[in-house]
Amino acid sequence: MIEPGVEIAGGVRAIDTAGHISVEIVSGNEMALVLGDALMHPIISFAHPEWNPTADHHDPNRAMVLRKSLLARLAFDRTLAIGFHLPFPGLGRVEAHGLAYRYISAT
Repeated sequence: MIEPGVEIAGGVRAIDTAGHISVEIVSGNEMALVLGDALMHPIISFAHPEWNPTADHHDPNRAMVLRKSLLARLAFDRTLAIGFHLPFPGLGRVEAHGLAYRYISAT
């Protein structure tokens, strides 16, 4: 088991995303975040981070707070987002859009 916050290898760290684990990868000035199941839908998770998918059954309120914080961080830092639930090729950025966010594919 991997504990959140632990550096798995040089520049690779587990991030707690409320019942899920995401992985931060840092190399020099570049950063990427492998989202795991923290963001489950390329439109809904970004436009309505306050909505809880069934995958948040562990602690829905904490998941919502962490999801909002994660999206704010991704948008502010311009961190590359990598996600299985994102459209192919699963790479992109997050930008603020009104009171919510939107996913911008790298392609």
